Amino acid sequence: MSQFAVDFRALATGSQALSAVGEAFQRGSAQAAGTPAAAGATAEAEDLLGRVLYALGGALGKAASELQEVSGQLTQTAAAYSQTEQALMAWQVPGGGG
Repeated sequence: MSQFAVDFRALATGSQALSAVGEAFQRGSAQAAGTPAAAGATAEAEDLLGRVLYALGGALGKAASELQEVSGQLTQTAAAYSQTEQALMAWQVPGGGG
């Protein structure tokens, strides 16, 4: 017989941590998009900065989205493990003496 244990609190904590990081990345994405142009910069420098900030904002936004998705999946996994554990604890084997 195989046994395994799942620490539901650890899964929930991990999910919350991923969600918090995702939110921080989302804020970073918004900050990158709202960064003003450098005062006195050349047109080339402003263009380059704009492209870098656009790419950075996009990358942070994508990372935030992925982290939120993983966080949600981790929460669903924890819930499924919890339901399975409850069902197994309630299961009565006929003739098992329970």
